[in-house]
Amino acid sequence: EGSRIRGQQVGSPGLLEKSDQSPRSSGLPDPQVVQGSTLADQEHQDSTNKNIVEHPALPGTPTQVTTSTTSPTPKEAASEVNKSDHQDYWRSPISLPDPQVSKVLRLYNSTLADQELRRMEAGAASGAQPRPWLGKGWVFDAVQISFPLMPPLIDHDPRSGKGQGRKNILNELLLSRKCIVYAAGIADDSEFEERLARDGCEVHAFDCTVALDKPSVTGKKFIFHDWCLGFRNRTSFEGNIFAAGRSAEEFVFKTLSETMAELGHENIDLLKFDIEGFEWGLFEQDFYGSTVRPMQIAFELHTQDAYPIAVPRVPVAGRGFASVSTLFSKLFGFGYRVVSKELNNWDPACAEFVLLNVGKLSSLPSTGR
Repeated sequence: EGSRIRGQQVGSPGLLEKSDQSPRSSGLPDPQVVQGSTLADQEHQDSTNKNIVEHPALPGTPTQVTTSTTSPTPKEAASEVNKSDHQDYWRSPISLPDPQVSKVLRLYNSTLADQELRRMEAGAASGAQPRPWLGKGWVFDAVQISFPLMPPLIDHDPRSGKGQGRKNILNELLLSRKCIVYAAGIADDSEFEERLARDGCEVHAFDCTVALDKPSVTGKKFIFHDWCLGFRNRTSFEGNIFAAGRSAEEFVFKTLSETMAELGHENIDLLKFDIEGFEWGLFEQDFYGSTVRPMQIAFELHTQDAYPIAVPRVPVAGRGFASVSTLFSKLFGFGYRVVSKELNNWDPACAEFVLLNVGKLSSLPSTGR
């Protein structure tokens, strides 16, 4: 599960090439070559006369991309893409009505993923700098979508900015099998957790800042636990809106490993967390060393410039461009690919991400466990 799935390498557009003079929209990667050809611009396709071009992704799972008969040859298409670093390949989003595992894997393109890995590795290198005009969102510059999907496979178009309320997960893939969900960080909004519980998942929600009698966790289908996932360390909650005047010592923290052992779980299908900076400790002190690899991870990542009214200073201190790039490079090594990236509309020093583990996905049968 933790092994990297790699394909043939092609030239990376680079992190900071001199020819890169125009800003990129939040969450949208640079155009990439899909195994020697571009994704077709569906707005200009002749829908009545199409060919199917197969692109090998994983063994036994060829990727199918539609192109019109008037499209340029793969060699010509690749040449055109290389001439312009900022064509928007989301003009032709990948979508698929069938959510079965084998179908999803046909859409995976290892060449694109490897290009994005090299971008992240460059961002993690000593002295690497993002493009300055991106404002507070600069910390996420090296992390772009490496497995582009669109509805109905995921919840919504990543460009819509709905990720703060509606996590952009692969809903049908999750619900197509018996699912266990861990959701950390509830506050006053548990709509996401309740929806998944009503849809049939076994959902466990965690939040040490929420009392057991709060409306967001009482009378719900999901199971609520009044502890936080992660590590408290030396964090101060002074002035934090979620602490409500309580001291740090009052909050109970448990690691992911401790929690799974206590609840008797060996696997998780979805791990969702929005834990105001404590995700760094969860990743580095728990997740990295664990053998547990959820199929999907949905989380908000908070960085050093996040507003302190919501995000304590200690967990995010020094968490800038290099830290973000390093984190996602490591997650790539565990088999995870970014399917959705959305900057926080209120604070762009924070961003919502959804990652899919293609290694674990490829090891599952297409019709369930």
